[in-house]
Amino acid sequence: MAMEVRNSQLSSSDCSESSLSWKIKCIELVKHAGKENSEYSHGKEIKKIYEDFIKQKKELEKKLKLTEDEIENVTKQLKEIIINKGDATRNSSLIKLYELITKLTFAIDSPPNEPQGFIADKTFETFQFDTSKDSQQFIIDHLWNLINLQQDENSEEELDIAMAPDCQRKEPNQNCEEFQLPQKRPSSPQETISKIQRLIIKENS
Repeated sequence: MAMEVRNSQLSSSDCSESSLSWKIKCIELVKHAGKENSEYSHGKEIKKIYEDFIKQKKELEKKLKLTEDEIENVTKQLKEIIINKGDATRNSSLIKLYELITKLTFAIDSPPNEPQGFIADKTFETFQFDTSKDSQQFIIDHLWNLINLQQDENSEEELDIAMAPDCQRKEPNQNCEEFQLPQKRPSSPQETISKIQRLIIKENS
């Protein structure tokens, strides 16, 4: 009888130990599962942060590219402005030299097909042409005549003829009954150069 009681006690003790062991294992499994779940959630957060970082990086690279393109465009425009300004300065210098030599001054605000201006040296005279009516040769001859007449001391009569009302504006060598433009252009390039040199010396004296 005592033996049976003892065996019963041992069996009960084994069951208690087995039950305790099972509970411990369950608790450990729950803790482990919670830990894994926590690590998984943390991994998802890290992945999201990384994806956001990559997205921001691409956006910044895109903005940087646009900024670089704008800088390149502005730099190109600035170079063109500098070049054009240099050309304008050179052109302005050439125009001033041309005016100094010939005494001819053209109106910059006149229509392209109606060149006009004045010549001022010994006398002051204005001129105006219409390229749709006046031949190129007529304009050249007229301007050369004004330049030459300004250089001649006794040229009042010829100057009156040059500035008289137009009786013709045709190709050269065609007769005009009332007036004929005197052909006073220099006969040679050497004579032209000589006159220009005299004008420069006179201007600088």
